[in-house]
Amino acid sequence: MGGSVNVERDRFDSRDMGEVQELISRRYVEHQPRISGDVRAFRFSSRSVRAGGLTLDRAKYRANIVINADPFDTTLVLRVREGRFDMSSGRARVVAGPGECVLYPRHVPLDFVMDEVAYEVIQMPGELTSRAAARLGVDPAEFRFEGMTPVSAAMTRHWRATTAYITGVFSGPEPLEVHPLLLSAVLEAATTAVLATFPNTTMTTDYVPGSGWSAPSVVRRAVEFIEEHAAEPVTLEAIAAAAGVGTRSLQAAFARHLDTTPLGQLYRVRLGRVREELQNAQPGDGSTVADVARRWGFADRGRFAAAYRSAFGELPSQTLRQG
Repeated sequence: MGGSVNVERDRFDSRDMGEVQELISRRYVEHQPRISGDVRAFRFSSRSVRAGGLTLDRAKYRANIVINADPFDTTLVLRVREGRFDMSSGRARVVAGPGECVLYPRHVPLDFVMDEVAYEVIQMPGELTSRAAARLGVDPAEFRFEGMTPVSAAMTRHWRATTAYITGVFSGPEPLEVHPLLLSAVLEAATTAVLATFPNTTMTTDYVPGSGWSAPSVVRRAVEFIEEHAAEPVTLEAIAAAAGVGTRSLQAAFARHLDTTPLGQLYRVRLGRVREELQNAQPGDGSTVADVARRWGFADRGRFAAAYRSAFGELPSQTLRQG
């Protein structure tokens, strides 16, 4: 394949801390590890893929490990699969368990405690995030991450979905090489996701309006539009246009302030309108749950009933009877 980028795969298993230290130092940064507990129980395993500055790594420490690491100049996100992960940077500290994600701060020494931790890592060149920030109106010299954990549960899920996509590109026995356009798309997806997921200076209102971060007023305008047009066919693009920003900015703002998406908010509003109609129904007026639900766009009665019960703690038929 002409012009392709080589894909390096590596399987590594060891009970020798010296070997593991050499591998991790070569792959990431220089560090000093120490086993806390029974040295004989130590074991490390890793399955990694590397291509064009991108590293995917699934690893496990079978022991309690204390690590002092030199500063990272890459952008690295770790997701805990098992165990307990504890990272400190000066006075800042984050403790994460299974399913939680952590962004490594750049350019500062880090201290770790890994208690029987299995994890997956995505690492990419640090300059990629700086260049992406510049496209959002932030001077690369002023760009910085301002937190180590995602801005919301919704964005945690978004990062996990991005990780699954990237892993899928390189899964299986092939490819041993990847087309540059595909690698570029993968790096763009990772960079965009990390900027949307973790607090950083593209999320402040001091920069170009409509790029990256959106002020709370944007959310208010979008919610008002949704409330006014909930009975009409509404698209994400229409909501974003009413709010005066792009769709990506709007989604990031909703995730930060409401822990949902614009269309998720529309769904909530429509559920609320159904509830109002059922509560206000008069005996003998012929109102049925199915008719009211259809008027508000809920065609699948089973899914609608489950969503209604989750939102209000009762079935729609119970609301109608009480009304």
